Amino acid sequence: MKIVIVGLGKVGATIVENFSRENHELVAIDSNEPCVESIVNVYDVKGVVGSASDREVLLSANVDTADFFISCTSKDELNIISCILAKKLGAKSTIARVRDPEYFSEIENIKGDLGLDLAFNPEYQTAKEINQILRFPSAKSVEEFTNTNVRMVEFDVADNNPIIGMSVMNIIKEYQCKVLFAVVKREEKAFIPRGDFVIEKGDVIHIFATENAIAQFTKKLNIFKPKAKSVFIIGGGKIAYYLAKQLEA
Repeated sequence: MKIVIVGLGKVGATIVENFSRENHELVAIDSNEPCVESIVNVYDVKGVVGSASDREVLLSANVDTADFFISCTSKDELNIISCILAKKLGAKSTIARVRDPEYFSEIENIKGDLGLDLAFNPEYQTAKEINQILRFPSAKSVEEFTNTNVRMVEFDVADNNPIIGMSVMNIIKEYQCKVLFAVVKREEKAFIPRGDFVIEKGDVIHIFATENAIAQFTKKLNIFKPKAKSVFIIGGGKIAYYLAKQLEA
C-alpha cells in the first residue's frame, strides 16, 4: 500500500518505523527539514519538506494516489485540515490525530462531514489503558470490547502459578471458570491453544472473559489483586485530564 504520513515527532516516527517493516510504499511530510532527513536516512521512505496544509506540498507527495493519509502532527487543526485537503485530492482513506478534549469530544459526530475516516487520540488511549489496569491490577494489559462486559486480559505465568504443567482442558475442569484461552505467547512464538495445550512457566496467556469471571479465575490462581480505590495523579496534561474523567465515572 502507499501510505503518506504527516508529522515526524514520536508518533509519526513510530508509525514510519512499524510500516517500513511491512514493505509499504511510504512518503513522510514534515516542515522540519532535519527531521525529514533523519527519517529518510534510516528508513526506505520518500521525504517531503513543507506544510501539509499546502496543496502543492501534498501534490508533490502524490497524495492523490495514496491508499492511506495519516496526519499526526502536534496540531489538531493542521491534522484535520490536511486530511480534508488530502481527501479532496484523491487519498482513499484519511486518519487524523486529534488530542484536544474539545475537538475529540465532537469529532466522531462530524468526521463524516470533514471527509475523515478515522480520528485517533494517543493520550485518550493511554488514559484508557491506565484505567483498565487500575480496574484489573492482576493483568499486564486489558482490552475491552464496545458494548460488552467481555475483556481480553494478559497474564504472566510466574514460578509459583498452579497451572504450570496443566493442559488448557484440565485448567477449565479444575477451576470451573468461564474463561477462554485465546492466545499463549511462548518466547518469540504465539499459539492458539487447543484443549491439550500445556502451560509452561514463563508463558504469557491471553484470556477472554467477563469481569466477574476474570476476578474468580485470578482468585483461584492466587494472583488476584483488588482494583484501586483511590488514585493520586501527578501532572495536569491531556492524559491526566482523560484519566481523571474516566476514573470519576
